[in-house]
Amino acid sequence: MVALVPLWGAAAPAGAQQAPRVYRVGILSEISPLPQGADAYGEAFSRALRERGWSIDQTVRVESLYAEGRVERLPDLAAEFVRRPVDVIVVGGGARAALAAAAATSTIPIVLIAVSDPVRYGLAKSVARPGRNITGLSDVVDAQISPKRLQLLKELSPRISRVAVIHRTQPAPFAEFYHPLTVAAGRLGLTLLPTVLDRKEHLEDAFAAIVRERADAVLVQPSPLIWSLGGPIAELAARRRLPTVFPFREAVVAGGLMAYAVDYIDMWRRAAGFVDRVLRGANPADLPIEQPTKFGLTVNMRTARALGLTMPPALLVRADEVIE
Repeated sequence: MVALVPLWGAAAPAGAQQAPRVYRVGILSEISPLPQGADAYGEAFSRALRERGWSIDQTVRVESLYAEGRVERLPDLAAEFVRRPVDVIVVGGGARAALAAAAATSTIPIVLIAVSDPVRYGLAKSVARPGRNITGLSDVVDAQISPKRLQLLKELSPRISRVAVIHRTQPAPFAEFYHPLTVAAGRLGLTLLPTVLDRKEHLEDAFAAIVRERADAVLVQPSPLIWSLGGPIAELAARRRLPTVFPFREAVVAGGLMAYAVDYIDMWRRAAGFVDRVLRGANPADLPIEQPTKFGLTVNMRTARALGLTMPPALLVRADEVIE
């Protein structure tokens, strides 16, 4: 096993036996634990730590706090990690949790997973050199692959013309924040119907609005809350016979039609690498924020048949995973 070097503290006297330090890693998440296979993410994270020489609960302890969809709880949860204290805070997706952690501490290292644009949110000075106690992984590239999801819908059925876009409230107008998506829609001859979903209690109302707007299909934008609701969104869309395209594979396993998605299991695995480097003394301010490198297209043929859709062969041949 690789020797674990403490971050702080005086050296022990010669010949003295010291119990190994148990480092504490806090995972802060906006959503509840283990929806739609999130256990696979935690397993990937723990496995990657073990591969780097850490022993779970012996040399590193992973502790989790969940806001369970109530974003107003995030500042208190982040403050709790500071009080304990933990040695690293890992933010399991979403700018709101990241901002809460950043507000709670400027000294405890913070590792991001899938925060859309850390520079835009003021979490880092640049992706190449964050310049503060924050590093990790961003999925800002998702803004560049969202147009591909629109293309998938158009390829599925050229008759699709009105696409509901389920998204979280953002700090800028829809057309500005989702600029690549709106440009792609114009090129494809599609009308986008922005549909805000900020609380799980509003899901039925969101679909009522989608029906009123006469949407032909549904495109889902990523956020922790919406990720946790992938199954219910897929179910409500199927009930209304609306094809769906998601930014996460789990929703397609739960009954959605298609997903073109970042490999988030790989993101959690890579996050463990950041934690490893920080615990061994690396300064997060000097660790570049990285982007996703793995993506996949998942198609649910059972859902396609239930909707009476024929998947174009050219689309199917590109799929990385087909659920029969």
